Amino acid sequence: MKPVFLRLSRFWRACYNLWVVRIHSRLRAPVVSERVREYELVMIIRPEATEQEVTGAMERVATFVTEHGGEMGETKSWGLKQLAYPIARRKEGIYSSAKFKLNSQGAQELGKALKISEDIIRHLVTKVE
Repeated sequence: MKPVFLRLSRFWRACYNLWVVRIHSRLRAPVVSERVREYELVMIIRPEATEQEVTGAMERVATFVTEHGGEMGETKSWGLKQLAYPIARRKEGIYSSAKFKLNSQGAQELGKALKISEDIIRHLVTKVE
């Protein structure tokens, strides 16, 4: 049979571990909606795209932002411009920009969605300060 002080020490270690787990579970910050920030999006659309495809791409961005709890600001189409360097063997592209307000997780998801899109050659989402 083991001495009493060893059995008690295991007991007190177990109590301490339970106490630590309870304290840490209470210290976790409650999930609160993230702060909404203002972002600016600039994207380059393939030059073969028609005007309807360009407006469709901008409408997809607007619906994505509104579905994720944000609000859309102004949108501009800069038209067909020559690229500084070839991207996907293309030397020109249609530039478009948009401003919107969204939380950071939604902005990251928007970037992933734009990366998958076949119409968009390149995009950049920046935080407006």
